[in-house]
Amino acid sequence: MRAVVGHEYGAPDVLKLEQLQRPEPNDDEALVRVIASKRKIQPIRSRLSGKYAKEFGTHLPLIPGYDIAGVVEKTGANVTKLKVGDAVYGYSNFSAAAGRIT
Repeated sequence: MRAVVGHEYGAPDVLKLEQLQRPEPNDDEALVRVIASKRKIQPIRSRLSGKYAKEFGTHLPLIPGYDIAGVVEKTGANVTKLKVGDAVYGYSNFSAAAGRIT
């Protein structure tokens, strides 16, 4: 998968487009192919600065993006309300591991 990733705190130019290994969902997660993602500049700058990392629960590497919309590609063993092919949307709270939405 491709993602915009920040490996260090700093200005927005620390973000780089990278090829990453496709994640596997845990038992209570779904893997979503993201079709659209909305990014809000000011919150991203705050997270990239590292100034509020503890308060936001931000950790590196960081894959920024708040709202996402996409299609379920795979579900974990305990997921019962979603199936492959479902259209979904979500909101990241940035406290999860990079690339995971809680």
